[in-house]
Amino acid sequence: MKRLALSLAAASVIAAVPAVATAQSNAAGTVVVQPERDGVRFRGGLSLGGGPFVPWGLSNISVLGGLGSFHARFGVQFFHAFGVYVQSMNALGAIAIAKDTGELTGIVTAQSFNSLLLSLTIGHLLEFAVGPSFDYMGFFGCNSSPACGSGEGWGLGAHGRASINLGGLIARGPRRNAFNVGLDLHPMFFLQHGGGLFAASFTIGVEWY
Repeated sequence: MKRLALSLAAASVIAAVPAVATAQSNAAGTVVVQPERDGVRFRGGLSLGGGPFVPWGLSNISVLGGLGSFHARFGVQFFHAFGVYVQSMNALGAIAIAKDTGELTGIVTAQSFNSLLLSLTIGHLLEFAVGPSFDYMGFFGCNSSPACGSGEGWGLGAHGRASINLGGLIARGPRRNAFNVGLDLHPMFFLQHGGGLFAASFTIGVEWY
């Protein structure tokens, strides 16, 4: 009887060991998915770009123009989808104007478009931003008379920006960084008289958001 009892006890222990091992294996194999972290943080970005730059609201002329631009962005990302920032788009441009009378004019410009933008980011990837702008422009030009002149002035504008951000979360977040490709559209309205300028800049850059 004593031997039978010992045999039964040993069999019970042997049977229990695989069960314990299986439970430990299951526990070790369980993947715990940590949620993404989100929250308020600083955001910024830098871009280089270029594109067409033309006056509008001026009659009886033909216009061809372009610009090169540098963009700096600073602001706050409140959560993954929404942020607010200021973008300073600083550019050098050149405009060629041909009037119906045959007179030709060449103008070189320097401008700073300073925009307050509300930003919507979808899926860490697509960003759309829009807002008002306070702008400055200086210019120097000569016509075929020949006569030359220069000037400067302030204007009001509007700004729209769309970009594809190729990157994403750093670890579990909330910080994100990305290489981006974007398009900035900017109409500027002259304060002194009717008309204005329209600039479009295709950009590449980096974003910390």
